Amino acid sequence: MRRFEIKWIIAIVFIGVLTAAVIKSRQYWQRNHFQCSGEMRLLNAGFQGDLSFSYIFDGNRGLVIVRGEITPPRGEPFTINQNVWFSFTRDGQNYFLRSETVSASIGETEQEGYVKSILPKFFLQPQVPFYLNIQRLNEHTRLLYTSRAPSLFCEA
Repeated sequence: MRRFEIKWIIAIVFIGVLTAAVIKSRQYWQRNHFQCSGEMRLLNAGFQGDLSFSYIFDGNRGLVIVRGEITPPRGEPFTINQNVWFSFTRDGQNYFLRSETVSASIGETEQEGYVKSILPKFFLQPQVPFYLNIQRLNEHTRLLYTSRAPSLFCEA
């Protein structure tokens, strides 16, 4: 082989390795940096409501924003606004979240009691663990599970 041919072979191999590294990096980034939102209809022990959940995952930290309106069994509807900043670790599709900071603007003490009976502690208190299984259906859609049944259909 001539010197010219060897240089071309080395260049092609280098470009191939560089392309593979870029693709792997992009796939890793997409798995750990995403956001999606979903709506949930609440029917629980006489409570009714419509809630919106927006999840943002950024590396090993994230934020979930909960907005909506809840009507208690006997009472006036009230608005719920919860922001939960969290850290998480990931093992495949299994995400292990831990609430770090919780910001809520619910209103009256009675309403706060209602929210405590509806939402898991993760959404109400810092340092509470929460498990999610997140299955990516396509580039823009994920299905979030907290148990064997799907919990939230989440779209980007």
